[in-house]
Amino acid sequence: MLYRMKLMIMTNILQSLKILVSTSAPSGLTVTKLNAVLKVAFFISPLTLFATLENWALDNPSYITFVMVAIFFDWFLGSFKHWLWLKDFHWRENIKGIIVKSALVLIIGFIFEGLKHLTRDVSLVVTWLTMVLRLTVFLYPAMSVIRSSRVISEGKFPPSGIYNAIEKWAEELGNKQKK
Repeated sequence: MLYRMKLMIMTNILQSLKILVSTSAPSGLTVTKLNAVLKVAFFISPLTLFATLENWALDNPSYITFVMVAIFFDWFLGSFKHWLWLKDFHWRENIKGIIVKSALVLIIGFIFEGLKHLTRDVSLVVTWLTMVLRLTVFLYPAMSVIRSSRVISEGKFPPSGIYNAIEKWAEELGNKQKK
């Protein structure tokens, strides 16, 4: 299936390029040439985006793994918490929650990685941005895991001192971002 799709895309691109470079086309075919340019751009843009994402994923497997595992643990403990402790579990809300959280992490993570690349000429800024932004993306599902753990363990784990320090840090980070 993937091979067929790639073949179709490449065939379409080659046909469009053939129209673009043909010198025998009458001057009235500028709309045809414009259409060919748009087809080439339409089919090549996703290919370059997917290639870029693939390269990024190959360069950052541990980051992606930690974030994905945090989302899974968030879903698992959150489901457990709402089902057995809070007794308000609903499949629709559960599925909606995992989709929304995954989408937000993916979108914000992508935007944050873009910010990192926009400032790549300043190595200190890139190092700082990478650390802070990746930590922010990771902490979104991780904080939910920590909160669910507190409910499930009836406030015993993580210990109050650590939990309060993390909550205070997250609250202060949020307040500084609002200013």
